[in-house]
Amino acid sequence: CSNHGECEAVCPKGISIANIARMRREYVKASLR
Repeated sequence: CSNHGECEAVCPKGISIANIARMRREYVKASLR
C-alpha cells in the first residue's frame, strides 16, 4: 500500500487513508532503526 488513494480500493474496506498513512509512518520509523 502507498499514500495514494488507489490503495483504499485495494486494501480491506476497514482500512482508511488515515490508517494507511499512520502505518506507513510507523513502518518508516521502524525501518530507520
